[in-house]
Amino acid sequence: MEKRNYQQETEKAIARLCGAGERPPLLLHACCAPCSSYVLEYLTQFFTITLFFCNPNITEPEEYQKRLAELRRLCAEAPFCSDVTVVEDPISSAEFLRIAAGLEDAPEGGSRCERCFRLRLERAAAYAAANGFPLFATTLTVSPHKNAPLLNTIGEEMGKRYGVE
Repeated sequence: MEKRNYQQETEKAIARLCGAGERPPLLLHACCAPCSSYVLEYLTQFFTITLFFCNPNITEPEEYQKRLAELRRLCAEAPFCSDVTVVEDPISSAEFLRIAAGLEDAPEGGSRCERCFRLRLERAAAYAAANGFPLFATTLTVSPHKNAPLLNTIGEEMGKRYGVE
C-alpha cells in the first residue's frame, strides 16, 4: 500500500477550493501555539480561519489556561493571524477522563490517544457543522509525536458523519 502524501492532497484541495482569490472559512482545531504557528502561517494565505481550541485531555487547569493564553498571544502578535478568530470549546476534562477510563497505563500513541483524537475531532466536526463551516482540519497532524494517518482517518470519518469536508 502506497503511503498517502497529505501535503500533495492539501495542495490539490487548496487549488479546488480557493480559486479566483476566494478564502473559504475553515475551522481549524488547535492543540497549542507551537503546532498552530506554521499551520496558520501557511493556511491563512488561502482560508479565513477560526481556531477551535479543544483540549479536554489537559486536566490541569493551569496548563490548560497557559496553552490557551499562548494560542491567543500567537494570534494577537503574528502578522499572518490578523483575521484569525479563536473559540474555546466548553467541554471539560471530565469527558476525557470518562472516555480514557481504564486506559491510564496505555502507552503514548496507544488506544487512549486514539480515543482522545476521536473526541477532539468529533467536537471540531460537530462545531463546524453547527456553525456553518464547510471545512475543518486539525493542527495535531504536524506534531512528530502524533499519528497523522490515524488523525486523518478519524477526521475523514467525522467529516462524513457531520457533513463537513
